[in-house]
Amino acid sequence: MNSISDRPTAFWLRLLQQRRARIGDERLDLSMPIAWDSAGEQTAAIAFFNAAFRAEESGLRQAHEIASDVRTWDPELAETLRLYGDEEGWHRELLTEFIGYLGGEIRPMGPTTRTFYKLYARAKRHETIVLTNLMFETIGATTYRLALRTAKSHPAIRQMLTILTRDESFHVPLNVHFLRRILE
Repeated sequence: MNSISDRPTAFWLRLLQQRRARIGDERLDLSMPIAWDSAGEQTAAIAFFNAAFRAEESGLRQAHEIASDVRTWDPELAETLRLYGDEEGWHRELLTEFIGYLGGEIRPMGPTTRTFYKLYARAKRHETIVLTNLMFETIGATTYRLALRTAKSHPAIRQMLTILTRDESFHVPLNVHFLRRILE
């Protein structure tokens, strides 16, 4: 095997099962309030994490839909997709709590974002859905990593970004695996 993305589905399933076991133990430390430098900084943080929420919401739904379709020809891949979707759902739960901690709420999508997600939701071909999701995971992993560099004075924001960076970085090669299997 040349790379991690060349691993069989059983490898990814085992890792996702291990990750699921630790999810219950991982909690955000929201005990210290954030001292914002400005109202604009707080507004920007809430908007940033709302965007993350929408991406996680989308990943959860699409992964579970594909898992349902795939179950007839590859139950192991379907279970891997389901656990991946569940992990996206866990991120959604964390982000819901976290956005409230920041002093915000889950906001409706703006017209451009809403249009994009509506188009994405209409995709029917599995390879289109997985390729788009791979793009989201790659953008997310990169964006979270870049944001982590500038969030030095806010431990809770660093913790949230660390979780998202770690998990989205894992999801990139996982989605490469999904794409390869779907194309087969």
